Amino acid sequence: MNEGRVVLGARGAVLLPSNRPARTNSPARTATTNAASAFVVPQDPTAHEDLFIPEGQNLGAITGDIVRAKITSQGHKDGKVIYSGRISEIIERTQKKFVGSLQKVSGEWVVLPDGNTLTAAILTPDAASRHIRVGTKVVVELTTTPTAASGRRA
Repeated sequence: MNEGRVVLGARGAVLLPSNRPARTNSPARTATTNAASAFVVPQDPTAHEDLFIPEGQNLGAITGDIVRAKITSQGHKDGKVIYSGRISEIIERTQKKFVGSLQKVSGEWVVLPDGNTLTAAILTPDAASRHIRVGTKVVVELTTTPTAASGRRA
């Protein structure tokens, strides 16, 4: 790898280096996300190594979603090619229901999800009409696709 005779592909596949540019915008699965960044794992093991998605470029994708992503830059670290990019489309939302605690934050009803699949608060504007108390465990379903700018709604 250090000499450039082989490269490490997705999921640890060892490949011969290619002179063609890395394919981009192929379907991929988000591997891990947090409020700041994400990683995208290509479904085609010959496509490229995992793609790092910096803060603000994940289009609201969450762990497990099937997405399309574009490579925006390429660098090298420890003899490996490192790709960075942005998510251009969420093809399939793999998880829509979340369990969490109902809270009232700045006058708005939100659900703070349990676990680490989704860490952002989910806006639940109709909670007030349900006569539910703060702290109640609830199950919410995402009815609109969130974006990084719009927040999450249930």
